[in-house]
Amino acid sequence: MVFQWLLVHLLPTIGFILALALLSHILKERRSPASTMAWLMAVIFIPYLGVPFYLIFGGRKMISKTGSKPDLMCNGRLTAARDLPAANTHLLETDSGVFPASANNHITLLPKGEQAYQTILDLIHNARSSIDIATFILGKDETGKAIVHALAGKAAQGLEIRLLIDALGSVRISRAFLAPLLEAGGRVAYFMPMLHLPFRGRANLRNHRKMLICDNKTAVIGGMNLASEYLGP
Repeated sequence: MVFQWLLVHLLPTIGFILALALLSHILKERRSPASTMAWLMAVIFIPYLGVPFYLIFGGRKMISKTGSKPDLMCNGRLTAARDLPAANTHLLETDSGVFPASANNHITLLPKGEQAYQTILDLIHNARSSIDIATFILGKDETGKAIVHALAGKAAQGLEIRLLIDALGSVRISRAFLAPLLEAGGRVAYFMPMLHLPFRGRANLRNHRKMLICDNKTAVIGGMNLASEYLGP
């Protein structure tokens, strides 16, 4: 009888209150009219589907969180323009959150996975102060294992090692797989957990960036995840 009462009376009441809160939240968001109308109709007419779907996939805008992050723009960026050609000064005059342009850089293309794999391992082994990595997929394979162990070796030497992996793309990666790096003092974080509190994340917001930065001087960027199907021997 108690369960039946909860099912008939309490749950619909909670659902109605939650639907009202969501309607207010949707109307306050900066969405296109079509998107706003679609979510409003879903929550109003099919709340048992619309409410949970909105809590999981309700949007990609994280305005409150991004607003609290520090500005990456260097205060002295305009002074660097003295050493650059006039055509390049526009890079320093934007508010896009990028670091100032600098001279005397060069780019090397890594068209083959094997070449990229060896370059990544060489950069890790030759790093002197820090290694920062962000990737969508960290493979639970020989390639991923080799990179984790290489990072663990540098962390044991006292370097600052930070690894950011996507919670969906690297869903197969466990703490046991990352244990050598963690035990050596490296730091690991998961981007946007799939299970989260309402309004604390978005399951459809994924981090597809792939980059390795060594000593704040050399970077490997592009579309290759750290897995054998992308690179490796």
